[in-house]
Amino acid sequence: MTALLRVENLCVTLNRQHGKGMIEAVSDVSFSINPAETFALVGQSGSGKTTLARAIIGLCPVTSGSIYYCEQRIGIGRIFRKIQMVFQNPYRSLNPYWSLEEILTEPLEILGLPKPERLLRIHGLLDAVHLSSRALDKRPQRFSGGERQRIAIARALAMEPELLICDEALSALDVTVQAQIIALFLELQKRLQLAYLFIAHDLAVVERLSHQVAVMKSGQIVEQGPSACVYAQAQHPYTRALLNASYRL
Repeated sequence: MTALLRVENLCVTLNRQHGKGMIEAVSDVSFSINPAETFALVGQSGSGKTTLARAIIGLCPVTSGSIYYCEQRIGIGRIFRKIQMVFQNPYRSLNPYWSLEEILTEPLEILGLPKPERLLRIHGLLDAVHLSSRALDKRPQRFSGGERQRIAIARALAMEPELLICDEALSALDVTVQAQIIALFLELQKRLQLAYLFIAHDLAVVERLSHQVAVMKSGQIVEQGPSACVYAQAQHPYTRALLNASYRL
C-alpha cells in the first residue's frame, strides 16, 4: 500500500526564548500514515509533537528531512490543502466575531465554490458533524465546547482533506464529550475514508482511535508500532510510564 503521508528523518531547530540559543525540537523523526488509518503520536508536553505537526502542515520551518504526500515531496513551508488541522482549543481557533455561516463560508470561497452551492455544502458539513443548521447565525461563544470542536472539524472538512491532523483535539473536553467526539471521528473516517494524525499526551485517549502508535520524547520517537502491540507489550520504559499514568496500573 502506498503511504498517504511519509515523513523521513525530519529535524526542526527552534530558537529558545530570551536568546538562549537553539534547541532541536524534532530530531530525526520518520514514520508513515496509510489511507484511512489513524496514526497516534503520544508524549508529554514539550516532547515535540505539536512542532512536528506544524512542520508537516507548513506552519513551522523544517531544518532537514523530507515530507511526502502520496509519494510526492511537499515543498518546505508549503501549506497543502489535502492536509487540514483541528486544534486543541476550538474557541481560540474560531473567529469570535464571525457567525457559524461565515466560518464555514470562508474555506468554500477559497475552494472557489459558486455562491449558490455554498449553502448546500454548509448544510452537508453541519449534518456530517451532527449540528443543526438553525444555528447558522450564532457566534462561537454561544456554543458549548463540544459543539465548537464539531464546528472546527466541519471547517477542516470543508477543504475536502484526505488527512486531518488533530492536535490535542480532545484534551479541552470533559470525558463524556470526548467519547462523543471520538465516535464522530470514527464515523467520519469510515464514511469519508479519512486518515488521522492524532496527537495526544494520554495513551488512554487514543486507544479506540489508533491503528499505529508512536511515542515521542525529547524530540525523538522512542517507540512505534501497531497499537495492539504497543499497548500490550510496550518495550520502552517511557512508554510503560505513560501507560501506567494513563491507566493508573
